[in-house]
Amino acid sequence: MCISRYIASLPGNGRKEDARPFGYTFTPYDYDIHFTRGMENPQAIVYNFVSGPAEYNPDDLLSATVFGQLLRNRLLADLREGRGWTYSTRAHCAINPSISAGEGPMVMMPTYIKVEPGHELETRDIVRQTIDSLCDASNITADEISSIREFLVKNHAEVATDNAYWLKVIKSYERDGLDIESEYDAAVGRITPESVADFGCRVVKPANKASIIMSAEKN
Repeated sequence: MCISRYIASLPGNGRKEDARPFGYTFTPYDYDIHFTRGMENPQAIVYNFVSGPAEYNPDDLLSATVFGQLLRNRLLADLREGRGWTYSTRAHCAINPSISAGEGPMVMMPTYIKVEPGHELETRDIVRQTIDSLCDASNITADEISSIREFLVKNHAEVATDNAYWLKVIKSYERDGLDIESEYDAAVGRITPESVADFGCRVVKPANKASIIMSAEKN
């Protein structure tokens, strides 16, 4: 608090400063990295990351969230319940308004899976195939969308009681001119299998895709 009061009291002399690019960006192409590591208790990790240009608007923000939830649910059903290769999957999708000065909004979709050794490459391919499948509306059911809609409405009601959420709303409006609160309910109502698949085709499919695989070697 003392530092904040001190800085706020300094004379600004009418200056307005803009952030400058500092070179932080994602690798602008597809790549795969595969390495091994000695372990007493062997395990393998498959990490996939999707990144690329996106639009920052209420519909795409929600479509990104839904796309990530569908991906996580599908991978959990396939890799854990269907194959028994993992206990859990971590996946989400979001649009960041800006990573570095001078860059526009970016979609970011990381997927992190600890998998049974020997199934690393198969798991990586399953992640990619599942992402591709969600770009086709016929592979997304109305029940899935309905369930996620209910979750979004319930979660929004909970976070709307938190000051951190309203700071995010104010920041989005001040910085990006986007009123994410007033348009939220209408945007949720527009979510359909077609809108989510369209987001996948427009934003996810052409984005950069990377994978980092760690395989185990017995010590």
